[in-house]
Amino acid sequence: MHQHLDDSNFGATELAKSLAMSDSQLYRKLKAISNTSTAVFIRKVRLEKSKDFLKTSDLSISEIAYAVGFNDPNWFSKAFKEEFKESPSGFRK
Repeated sequence: MHQHLDDSNFGATELAKSLAMSDSQLYRKLKAISNTSTAVFIRKVRLEKSKDFLKTSDLSISEIAYAVGFNDPNWFSKAFKEEFKESPSGFRK
């Protein structure tokens, strides 16, 4: 997953293929382990990595959004705030 973090087209199907599983196998395993769907799991991984970027880099929030695979910085900010209860700019302070 981390190898393809910046690829916004890397989704559930691509992750399943890279793990030599079917989409449904991957979904069942992730649901059992983390109680989330594959799409939500991928989004959480991307958002967790964005926290690292916010702490350790001087990249703009838009640059971080693209670096972790979001196509839209506004959607990234909304998803970040939904996940961590704080905006990316507020987190960085």
